[in-house]
Formats: sequence, structure tokens, C-alpha cells
Amino acid sequence: MNPHESQSAAERRAERRRSPLADVLVFAALIAIFLPRSAYGYIDPGVGAMLWQGALAALFGGLFYARRGMDYLRTRFRRTQPSSGERSGGVRPDEHGDAVRRG
Repeated sequence: MNPHESQSAAERRAERRRSPLADVLVFAALIAIFLPRSAYGYIDPGVGAMLWQGALAALFGGLFYARRGMDYLRTRFRRTQPSSGERSGGVRPDEHGDAVRRG
């Protein structure tokens, strides 16, 4: 019979050692819980304007790139126009944009 089999579960747990990292984490958690949380700071009034400016720049920049992406997709999937001689019926536009039949 193995000598470790006769030990109870409580005795085996007592023999296990905690790692030093666990001790540090527990200590840090206790300090964070029990120290006062008051922090006195000053926020410059210009910070709000800076945040608005950043938000608007991100919005308009995103719109610009979305438009460029849509233009790219439009040109990528656009059907090619036939040349003027290949148009059906030999129709060409005149100087006013009206269709005029060749003939």
C-alpha cells in the first residue's frame, strides 16, 4: 500500500503550498479594497471641445472612406459601355444630347 493513500483529503490540501504569485495577488486585492478612493483632479475646459473635434473628425473621415469604398465598388462592378460604332441601331447623341439616327 502506498503511504500517500492513507492521508485524508484535508491533510493533502494542507501539504500543498500556495504560490508566491497568489500571495501577491491577494495582498494587492486587499489594498485596493481598503484604501480610500478619493482622487482630486482638474480637467481643463478645452478637453470637451477637443473631444467633440475628435468625434466629428472620426465621423467625417469615416464618411469619406465609406464614399470612396462605394465609388470603388461601383466602378469595379459597372458594365462596360459599348463603343459608339457598336451601339444598337447606330444611334448617336447630337450636341444637345438627343438621340439621332445615323443615316
